[in-house]
Parts: sequence; structure tokens; C-alpha cells
Amino acid sequence: MKVCAGSKIYETAKIVVEDREITIGKNCLIGDFAFIAARKLVMERGSQISPHAVISGGGEVYLGKFSVVGFGAILIPATDSPTARYMCEARAEHERQIVRGSIKLGEGAYIGSGAIICVSKKCPNIEIGDYTVIGALSYIDKSVPANTIIHPVFKYQKTRRIMK
Repeated sequence: MKVCAGSKIYETAKIVVEDREITIGKNCLIGDFAFIAARKLVMERGSQISPHAVISGGGEVYLGKFSVVGFGAILIPATDSPTARYMCEARAEHERQIVRGSIKLGEGAYIGSGAIICVSKKCPNIEIGDYTVIGALSYIDKSVPANTIIHPVFKYQKTRRIMK
């Protein structure tokens, strides 16, 4: 694991380093209780993984300059396909169909709290463009272009209060 000057990794963060390639650039942050277990993680200058965020799976994750993975957000660059006999890690790999891919966040991209980005057989390599915002609680399974704002659709009742 390579960590450049000015970066901070909180003591309660868990980073699996065995058989992994981890590069953390200058002035990066990995917050409390973050869990990182990707095969490859590259954090460019000033990028941030917030508290309770999870980056897990056997794929690759690239965080562009000053990009943010928000509180409790989950990035899954490898996952099991439901077309296999099993989707359970306790089973042998030949009984599973594992999709290994990559997730790349562009410069200044922001992944909101509780959002999930997950690769799939249809889209094993996901790119979130520069300065794109993925809103809290969103589910993303394909690439999103630069300068885009994505948010989940909530049903709500619009109210109007009239003051007298």
C-alpha cells in the first residue's frame, strides 16, 4: 500500500491490503469505519472516502481528484451473476459466475450518502463523469456522463402554507 504525504486514514478504517494494489495520493481522506476490499484502489489527490463507506469486491476502483464517496455509500466493482448456480462466497469459484469490472469516478464527482454503484454483466465498467453528483440513496448500474445530477425519485405530497 502506497500512501502519499498529507493523507489521513482514520484508525477505525479497515483496508484489506493482502494481494491488493492500493495507491492513496496526496491529501486524501479515508474516514472512520470505512471498509475497503477492492483488488485495486487508486485515489487521486484530494479524494475522499467518507465514514462508513464500503468499497468491496474483486474489481478496480479509481477516484479522480477531489472526488467524494459519501457517508455509507457502497461501490461494488465485482459481483456475482444470478445466472450461476450459486451467488455465495462460500461456494467454489467454478460454481459461481463472478463479474469483475471497474468503477471510475471523475474529477470532482460526488457520490451521496447511502448511494450504491454496482457493476453487472451488462455494464462491467462504470464511469461517473467529472463533476457529476449521484444523490443520496441512488442506485447506479451504468455509466453517467460528466456534469450530471442523478437522484432517486421519491413520491411526496406538495404542500403550500399560506400565512395570514
